[in-house]
Amino acid sequence: MGNNDLPNLKISKDLFSSDTFLTTKDAFKEICSISVIESESYWICSFNDCIEDMILTMNEFENYLIGVSRQHDF
Repeated sequence: MGNNDLPNLKISKDLFSSDTFLTTKDAFKEICSISVIESESYWICSFNDCIEDMILTMNEFENYLIGVSRQHDF
Protein backbone atom coordinates (compact mmCIF):
# COMPACT_ATOMS: atom_id res chain seq x y z
CA MET A 1 0.00 0.00 0.00
CA GLY A 2 2.89 2.40 0.46
CA ASN A 3 3.72 4.73 3.37
CA ASN A 4 4.26 2.14 6.12
CA ASP A 5 1.39 0.01 4.81
CA LEU A 6 -1.18 2.66 5.66
CA PRO A 7 -4.15 2.87 3.30
CA ASN A 8 -4.03 5.33 0.44
CA LEU A 9 -6.90 6.97 -1.37
CA LYS A 10 -6.75 6.72 -5.17
CA ILE A 11 -8.67 9.51 -6.95
CA SER A 12 -9.36 9.14 -10.67
CA LYS A 13 -8.44 12.09 -12.87
CA ASP A 14 -11.11 10.90 -15.32
CA LEU A 15 -13.80 11.58 -12.71
CA PHE A 16 -12.53 14.76 -11.03
CA SER A 17 -10.87 17.91 -12.35
CA SER A 18 -7.60 19.20 -10.96
CA ASP A 19 -9.42 22.30 -9.63
CA THR A 20 -11.92 20.12 -7.77
CA PHE A 21 -9.15 17.97 -6.28
CA LEU A 22 -7.02 20.95 -5.21
CA THR A 23 -10.02 22.78 -3.71
CA THR A 24 -10.86 19.71 -1.64
CA LYS A 25 -7.25 19.15 -0.58
CA ASP A 26 -7.00 22.79 0.50
CA ALA A 27 -10.22 22.52 2.52
CA PHE A 28 -8.71 19.67 4.54
CA LYS A 29 -5.42 21.37 5.43
CA GLU A 30 -6.59 22.12 8.99
CA ILE A 31 -7.78 18.53 9.48
CA CYS A 32 -4.80 16.52 8.24
CA SER A 33 -1.69 16.51 6.13
CA ILE A 34 -2.23 14.97 2.69
CA SER A 35 0.73 13.75 0.65
CA VAL A 36 0.01 13.21 -3.03
CA ILE A 37 1.74 11.05 -5.60
CA GLU A 38 0.50 11.89 -9.07
CA SER A 39 0.32 9.34 -11.86
CA GLU A 40 -1.05 9.77 -15.36
CA SER A 41 -4.54 8.69 -14.32
CA TYR A 42 -4.71 9.14 -10.54
CA TRP A 43 -3.86 11.22 -7.50
CA ILE A 44 -2.75 8.78 -4.81
CA CYS A 45 -3.29 10.41 -1.42
CA SER A 46 -1.75 9.49 1.92
CA PHE A 47 -3.39 11.00 5.00
CA ASN A 48 -1.19 11.86 7.98
CA ASP A 49 -1.61 13.68 11.29
CA CYS A 50 -5.41 13.42 11.12
CA ILE A 51 -7.25 15.07 14.02
CA GLU A 52 -9.96 12.39 13.65
CA ASP A 53 -9.78 8.73 12.64
CA MET A 54 -7.80 8.37 9.40
CA ILE A 55 -10.35 6.11 7.64
CA LEU A 56 -13.18 8.45 8.61
CA THR A 57 -11.14 11.41 7.32
CA MET A 58 -10.48 9.63 4.02
CA ASN A 59 -14.20 8.88 3.62
CA GLU A 60 -15.11 12.49 4.39
CA PHE A 61 -12.51 13.67 1.87
CA GLU A 62 -14.20 11.55 -0.82
CA ASN A 63 -17.65 12.88 0.13
CA TYR A 64 -16.41 16.47 0.10
CA LEU A 65 -14.71 15.89 -3.27
CA ILE A 66 -17.99 14.66 -4.74
CA GLY A 67 -19.82 17.70 -3.36
CA VAL A 68 -17.26 20.14 -4.76
CA SER A 69 -17.42 18.36 -8.11
CA ARG A 70 -21.20 18.78 -8.21
CA GLN A 71 -20.89 22.49 -7.41
CA HIS A 72 -18.44 22.95 -10.29
CA ASP A 73 -20.87 21.21 -12.66
CA PHE A 74 -23.49 23.96 -12.17
